[in-house]
Amino acid sequence: MKRILALTLIAVLCLGIVPAFSAKEEAAEVDLFAAATWNKGAFYHTETPNTGLAETRRYTTISCKEGDVFSFKFNSKNWNPYLYPADEKGSIDGNYVQVTDGMEYHVKAINGRVPTTLRITVCPSPDGVISDDMWAKFDVNCFRSDGKLPEIIKEYNEFDELKWKVGSYHDNALHEDKGMRYAVLPCHKNDVYTFEFNNNDFGLRIYYYDEKGELTDFETTTLTKTAEIRINAKNGKVPSELRITAYPIAGGEITDAMWEEKFDITCTKESDFITVATMNYGLWYDGGTKYVPDNKVEETLAKWKFMFDRHDPDIIGGQEWLKHFDRSNKIPVEEYLFGYKYAYQYVADMENFASKFPITQYEKHYHTNSTRYYTTGYVEINGKEIFLVNVHLGIEPDFNISRKAQYEDILNLLKDKEYFIMFGDFNAYTTSEFKVFKEAGYSVANGGAFGTFNTWTHFGTESSWKNQAIDNIVVSSNIKILKVKCDRRELSDHNMLIAELQILNGDEEENTSTDTSTDTSANTNTNTVTDEPSASTNTDPKTSNVILPIAVIAGVVVAAAAALCAFLFRKKSTASK
Repeated sequence: MKRILALTLIAVLCLGIVPAFSAKEEAAEVDLFAAATWNKGAFYHTETPNTGLAETRRYTTISCKEGDVFSFKFNSKNWNPYLYPADEKGSIDGNYVQVTDGMEYHVKAINGRVPTTLRITVCPSPDGVISDDMWAKFDVNCFRSDGKLPEIIKEYNEFDELKWKVGSYHDNALHEDKGMRYAVLPCHKNDVYTFEFNNNDFGLRIYYYDEKGELTDFETTTLTKTAEIRINAKNGKVPSELRITAYPIAGGEITDAMWEEKFDITCTKESDFITVATMNYGLWYDGGTKYVPDNKVEETLAKWKFMFDRHDPDIIGGQEWLKHFDRSNKIPVEEYLFGYKYAYQYVADMENFASKFPITQYEKHYHTNSTRYYTTGYVEINGKEIFLVNVHLGIEPDFNISRKAQYEDILNLLKDKEYFIMFGDFNAYTTSEFKVFKEAGYSVANGGAFGTFNTWTHFGTESSWKNQAIDNIVVSSNIKILKVKCDRRELSDHNMLIAELQILNGDEEENTSTDTSTDTSANTNTNTVTDEPSASTNTDPKTSNVILPIAVIAGVVVAAAAALCAFLFRKKSTASK
């Protein structure tokens, strides 16, 4: 009995810790303050931070522009934030605002000067020292909206996603140099980068690196106005990173204004490596009604955009798409949610593709004897024509009513396609339904070699599906599945399923992701596979301060529980003797 009680104690304590951590991380992902770098000290009216207040204040800066609206939310009365607007010349006339719960701050001109930076100073309430433990409980949130629709980009620019920093890479080292900017661009064999220069203000140098350091067998490339770089092996080595240094042709320091206004070098990529995702949008479900309520639009849009940015799919196959995101029908989805990154969008009723590549021959097809339909199209990826299929199958529990015939339609459609990627909400009641694709020699992202991912969230209601792995990505045998992830943000009644793929040429290794394992439907409802960490995971000081105390507490609690368990076992063993 004592053993059972001890083990139960461990389980309860661990289960109590994990949700607390998960909830904190989820909140931080859409909060500007969570992404900020907080320093010890304070910003007041002066141009230099007051580090003499390191024990009692924290400060950060957030970039802004005219028309931005910042909203603040407090979960307690433990903090007093103050906001100081500034432009390139410094603090604007000593203006400051004490931030209150629910406050909105509209960025506009002050005495003819428009703020470009908000300097935020946080004081504890009541006043006193801010310890790391106390800072871990900082719970003031900041969200930004510019009230405008972003422009639709005509072509996806790889450079738009890079994080440019002051300095340069050369001689296998990072150098601090205000006359340079640098960024790191991951690459693979057969990637092709095309660069275009629109002026004579900047130049670029490319340095080639692998995981062990600079590849000395590769020469540094100085780019001219138009250039193409193809990533190939040399002496058995293949670069895994391009470290790029941008420099002004005329020399001198690169100011932020110069960088933003004049840096107009574009970079597009062709690659055999792509990331794809399938997502049933749930008619922009918010957990209770269709469409997002107006008072949740800003926060919910930020979460959707964060999810797309984090996983950065090249192609999204979506189901239950609607033209507008919000209940007031003011936010057009094609522009506001996808337009900033996906130049090519294709819609047929409630199915869509959002793509960084143009899709040709886009068509809608009805299944045999059904009102259900699927959409198809073709995309060219690095010279290879890929057939795309987006499906949304029947919802009936009885497989024979609709889905059996729909699967037959799909298999007939795919049998003569050399390369294909299929996205979809299959509404599968057991993962055994996916066996038809494995038996045909195809690979499945969900229920295959990478495990089973529960994509049906049903927002805490009782699920009508025995199986919750109802969404999938299926690929032809000459496309290799490298990684599978499931984003559990619960922005819909489905979770997004993401797969990283390699389009094979025929001379690469065999597609080891093709899976012929047995049915795993018996344990799909206890899936433990979670979203894997990525390079974009937030590791700023504030988030680290949250993680560290929780990790320490978790370790102490588990160790204490384990010690208690060992003591009880030892005591019983001694008594037996």
